[in-house]
Amino acid sequence: MAVQEFIAPRSLLEAQSVIANGGNAAWLAGGTDLLVGIRLGLRDPNRVIDLKHIPELMALEVGADQVLIGAAASAYDILHNSEIGSLCPGLADALDLIGSTQIQGRCSAGGNLCNASPAADSIPALIANGAVCRILGSSGERLLPVEDFLVGPGKNALEEDELLVQLVLPKPMLGTSDAYLD
Repeated sequence: MAVQEFIAPRSLLEAQSVIANGGNAAWLAGGTDLLVGIRLGLRDPNRVIDLKHIPELMALEVGADQVLIGAAASAYDILHNSEIGSLCPGLADALDLIGSTQIQGRCSAGGNLCNASPAADSIPALIANGAVCRILGSSGERLLPVEDFLVGPGKNALEEDELLVQLVLPKPMLGTSDAYLD
């Protein structure tokens, strides 16, 4: 079976209503792994839901106490946000290892996390930075540390009707830093 429907919701509410309709759907945060999986026959969704048009999922914010990274924000945008790069250099280093500039322009830290690949470069950096997943579903919102979000190779803790909305990182204390060595 091939993808029969491509949907690009413009709000979290619209995305939730699309997924609530059931069916074999796949979230598309960046698509770099999803599209390869479809092409190789490893993934077979009948509906693909593109998250790149939802402002909350694309947002990057540095607040007084935390750094907020939208689940569909591209690695390129994160890498080129000077505040995030200076606060979380290890995360920036990890994201910079993912593919080419073209891939970085589409892939997302949220998608990389949701794929739960043991080879995902950004996951150790997210854990080291104390990142927490903000998840939204029909039962409401919940927060889950990144290390608890991963339940096995290729498996995450999302329920069928849930969506990773944001990665919340505590703002590092002054005088601290991190690095990613490959």
